Formats: sequence, structure tokens, C-alpha cells
Amino acid sequence: MNEPPDSLNNVDVFARAKLSFYISQFANGRITSHQFDDALEDIKDQTADRTAHTVAGQLWFLYDDMEEHNFRGGKAVWDYMQRLRMILESGGEYTIEYAPRSAWRRVSAILLLLGLCCIYYFFFEIGPEVFLCAMLALAGVSSALFIPERDTLNAPIRNNPKLGPFASIKEIALFRRKASRFVKMKYCERQPERPRKFWRPILEDQDLAELFRGTALEPLASLVGSAGLAFLNLIVLPLLLLGYAIGKGDKFIKVTPPGQS
Repeated sequence: MNEPPDSLNNVDVFARAKLSFYISQFANGRITSHQFDDALEDIKDQTADRTAHTVAGQLWFLYDDMEEHNFRGGKAVWDYMQRLRMILESGGEYTIEYAPRSAWRRVSAILLLLGLCCIYYFFFEIGPEVFLCAMLALAGVSSALFIPERDTLNAPIRNNPKLGPFASIKEIALFRRKASRFVKMKYCERQPERPRKFWRPILEDQDLAELFRGTALEPLASLVGSAGLAFLNLIVLPLLLLGYAIGKGDKFIKVTPPGQS
């Protein structure tokens, strides 16, 4: 997913109008998910408007790009798409920002990463049981240190999912006054909502071998499942800690009313 440079924050009226139009077309069933996806990619390639990029990125979660279909979201998805259209037509900003991570959290991540390296180094001496317990302990400490900070940044949106990406009714009213030509589309019931299709991470809510039980692929699936657990332990956690230590910060959604950019 291409992102425009941070320095470019100009309002591209044409790109926003085009994006709003395609949202309407998809919601009304006039174009399919594949056509909608192609339109979003074209718009992102043609503009440096950060709001257009952010809206297009958020829309990607509302359809299945692996199966061609018409809009089949529920009322909540419909309303969310209408609020995104309102942002586009108001001239306001909807961007993904980075909150600076405190120095003590970066130092904590480095110390945890060093501890992890020590656990790897002494693996054969401490044995697999102690190794697994130590890994779980480090994962728990990492979650306690970093997840609450990320959740706090997006708390208004998480606590008010029916208002997202806005934090309050007052904020919605402010954008609505600025979007004088915005007309909310009337909802009409579509096909039942179905989740996106994607490969879930190994061991997430399922045993990979269970999917292939009774088939010739069962032994291979069991091996892949074990390899997946090792991968999560040995690769993912160190990369996460390294990201916490040297990364830009935590992403959060920022909605800025028109004229306050």
C-alpha cells in the first residue's frame, strides 16, 4: 500500500470526489469488489492527498479482494462508508499519524530483546520447558508495556464504534456543516454480511492439522503447525521488540475538521 509523503497534505478535490463517487457506486451495487479495488488503487496512484490514501486504506477492510462480489455489508458498514464520504466532501483531514514512543519504553524494549537473546543462547542448557516459560513471560511483559499505550491512542474510536472514525456526535455535526453538498445514501438491505477471506495465522482459533485430518496432507500440516509455533517464538517476538525499540511510534487515527489542518 503506497503512502504519500508526510509533507504533502494538500486537499485534492478531484481525487476525493472520485473516491466518494466509487464508494457510492459500490454501496449501490453498480460495481463489484474487484472493480472497486481497481478504482481505489488508481486513485491512490494519482494523488498525494493523505486523506484519500487513508480512506482508501480503510475501505480495503470492507470487501473481499479474493472473491468478486457486490456490496454485502450490514447497516453498520453502510453507515461507516457514508461517514467516510462525508469526510471526503467536507474538506477535512483523516490521516494515520504516529505518536512518539517514550524513551523508557524504547529502553524497555531493548532490555527485553537482550533478555530474549540470552534465552536463545542458553536454550540447550535450560531445556525446552524453561525456554517456553521464559518466552511466555517475555511476551506477557511486552504486551503489558506496549499494548495499553496503543489502545489508549485509539480509545475514542474503539469505545464508540458506531461513530467511527469520529470520536463524538459533536465532531460529526462539525463535519456535516462543512459538507454542504453531502447527501447520505438511503440504506437498502443487501446480501448477508460475510467476512473477508484470508489465511489466518497458524494456531489462531484452529489446529492446522485438523483442517487436513484424514487426508494425505495431515502429516505435512502437523509439521507446518509445529514450524509455525517455532516461527512465532523465534522470529515474531524479536521483530516486534526491535520495532518497538527503533520504530517511528504507534499509529493512530487523526480526524481534523476543515480549516484546522
